[in-house]
Amino acid sequence: MTSVLFTNVRLFDGTGALAYPGEVLVQGNRISRIARGARALPTAGVTVVDGGGATLMPGLVEAHTHFSWNDQPGLSEIQRMPTEEHILWCAHIARRYLDMGFTSCIGAATAKPRLDVVIRNAIESGQIPGPRYLAASQEITVPGGWATRRCRTCRIPSSASGPSSTVPRRCGRRCACSSSTAWTPSS
Repeated sequence: MTSVLFTNVRLFDGTGALAYPGEVLVQGNRISRIARGARALPTAGVTVVDGGGATLMPGLVEAHTHFSWNDQPGLSEIQRMPTEEHILWCAHIARRYLDMGFTSCIGAATAKPRLDVVIRNAIESGQIPGPRYLAASQEITVPGGWATRRCRTCRIPSSASGPSSTVPRRCGRRCACSSSTAWTPSS
């Protein structure tokens, strides 16, 4: 197990106290000891990193994470990405979160079944870098909710719900409802 000792740092511990000078010993991927002041922890057998007086703080926690959202305007566009490419996208985003200082994330929904679970398992096994991750499930909504298909012209929701909602009903107005291209997830 690799041990790293951060010295010459100002510790912000998140308790509400002011930052203070100290040292932090990390063993593996866990903080094992924290000490106030300089030269408080032994340096034998550890890699020493001089923080140069910088502030050291705990990792951030993201409480509403969507690794699978891929910069598309809506859920239907997000879901069009092939699963193989989508899992690579999720791995890229997990690494991005870690690089930005997030050490824990809570999944808020995924665009396809099992994407979050596969990414979580790959992070936990060390296959890919990423924050500790509490995986969610696929995005769900109630009938008439934000993911319900609606006519683009009149915004009337489809009468069907679930997988059969890809076959919309006509809204009864003179608009493009009869065309399957007129229907879109609601926003």
